[in-house]
Amino acid sequence: MLFSDDYKFERFSVDQGLSQNTVYSIIQDKKGFMWFCTQHGLSRYDGYKFTVYNNSPESNNSLPNNFLHTSFKDSNDKIWFGSLDGIFTCYDEEKNSFANFKTPVTEGVSVSKNIVSSICENSRGDFFISSFGGGINIYNHSKNKFSRISDNFFEKDFHLNDVSSLLAVNDRNLWAGTWDTGLALIDTTSGKAVPFVHNVSDKNSISNNRIRFIIQDSRQKIWIGTSDGLNLFDPEKRIFIKYLEGKHENKKNILTCAAEDKAGNLWIGTRNSGLIKFDVDKDDFSFIESCNNNANGLSSNAVKSLYSDSSNVLWIGTFNDGLNKLDCERKKFYGLNNIFNPDMNYKKLSTTSFLKDSESNFLFGTDFEGLFKSNYDTTEFHNFNIELNSGESSAGISVGCLLEDKTLWIGTLGDGLIRYFPDEKIFEKYTYT
Repeated sequence: MLFSDDYKFERFSVDQGLSQNTVYSIIQDKKGFMWFCTQHGLSRYDGYKFTVYNNSPESNNSLPNNFLHTSFKDSNDKIWFGSLDGIFTCYDEEKNSFANFKTPVTEGVSVSKNIVSSICENSRGDFFISSFGGGINIYNHSKNKFSRISDNFFEKDFHLNDVSSLLAVNDRNLWAGTWDTGLALIDTTSGKAVPFVHNVSDKNSISNNRIRFIIQDSRQKIWIGTSDGLNLFDPEKRIFIKYLEGKHENKKNILTCAAEDKAGNLWIGTRNSGLIKFDVDKDDFSFIESCNNNANGLSSNAVKSLYSDSSNVLWIGTFNDGLNKLDCERKKFYGLNNIFNPDMNYKKLSTTSFLKDSESNFLFGTDFEGLFKSNYDTTEFHNFNIELNSGESSAGISVGCLLEDKTLWIGTLGDGLIRYFPDEKIFEKYTYT
């Protein structure tokens, strides 16, 4: 197990301007702004401060209400949010306003129960909107028309009333997870659907009927999170490979959400066991839990939402303990002095300039010690000896700036301008006369 002091989390709450401390869903827009769904409005973060959007009863272009449950970015980079009463809304960036849409009311379902739980889009541009109590609606945005996926799609008795999650994988197949009756794969073209339910006598069945998320990773694998562990769908055998089934540290693995980072790791949220990092290639799980005494640790073990943004930053929404931010790219920092061989007898080095060259080497200019070259992949670090035709060396040279074109230009403090020709491996020096 890894406790959160192995990672450095940045925390946000109502004290920093977040509209409420329970974050239900997270999305990033095309400009890089982060959006957070709460029960008290929508919060947008620009990297410095939060802007909160709320319902305004006098305006038809505000949020439909202040409870936002889910979020989605479509193929045109528009962001959508699901709310109460079967209403979903699209943010208009130019007008800084919202366009609201209402799904048809299902017969026998109260409007107050019709909470939009998930929104997705297939490759044809059809939208699918699910809700707790209202099933699944198909929305044709260009025609502003709705149609409905019926329980009649199933040959066996299976109900799509309380749908918790959706995933469209191509122009016709739709995965639908329910709150407590299992999983379904729906062919939206033929109108046929296949249910997958837990069977205690079938080890290849899904681990639990309470589906909490469905995601497709960069390898095109389908992962399903349940109230009893993680499942990987095998499309050829049409069976489920189970992970995290049972208990960990005497806690049941009740999963809530998931996101994939740029390295292909799956990050999984749990209801009361913190955050799980799954290295899919190594088949290795790391468990990250909150620590009360660590201000830079995960703020809560109750993880409600996850999102990996374009900069490979993982955003973690919690239940009643605010928002956490983890930079998945962050590595340890080493002082230059610690990298050199101790036999080199370097004392203190003052780094004055830095350049990553066309071959992905890192060049460091220093005060009075010349230039150093590092290769990230091989971890080599050595003195880049500047040998001039005049017989001068880099000893005692202070490097002020670096620039690469097809050659390397080295600006010095008091020793003129030096140009390095990499093909010939020669230096030329230019001085003011």
